[in-house]
Amino acid sequence: MFTYAVLHNLPPIPQHFIDAAMELTQYIETDVPEDNLNDAYKSRKLTIGDKTGIPVTYQTRMDVNQEFYKWVHENIDETGFDCGVSFTSAHRGNFQGPHTDLTRDFTLLYLLEPGGANTETVFYREKGQPFQRSQRQVAPTNFNDLEVLERVKFPVGQWTLLNVMALHGVENIETCRISFQISLNRNKWFESLKY
Repeated sequence: MFTYAVLHNLPPIPQHFIDAAMELTQYIETDVPEDNLNDAYKSRKLTIGDKTGIPVTYQTRMDVNQEFYKWVHENIDETGFDCGVSFTSAHRGNFQGPHTDLTRDFTLLYLLEPGGANTETVFYREKGQPFQRSQRQVAPTNFNDLEVLERVKFPVGQWTLLNVMALHGVENIETCRISFQISLNRNKWFESLKY
């Protein structure tokens, strides 16, 4: 049951890419490009214990520039796609909500801003369902149907590999969460990964 691994053998992101990503924060609430998430996913309401109607937030990705794609393909993984910076705004809600991802099996995440001191990534198992899901964008809304498998605060400035076909979400988001992300699907890189 693989949830995540902090990778110590990958190079840090050069500062000029970090600077370019941070410049994009001015567009978070206004000029963020259209995403591929459907409205039903983005407007979900969660049930946690006896509380209902809790709104979710969601992640929006923006390209940094083509030079960043080139750097990723030369230094991280030549098959990486959707390489960019992701923002999760706390203005919409404090929970990203449990989900599997829409377009990828794994993501490499490089956290710049965690979203607050108490922000955690959480992996879940839905009752009666396998840990590893095959359906994309599964998005249960009732936490009473979920078992928490693991809670983790990812390190800032370090690559972390996440299994995004396991139910996962982010909880306790208090400020904007900012990370570089590289989308990956199963390939030989994972066969030789030591974690």
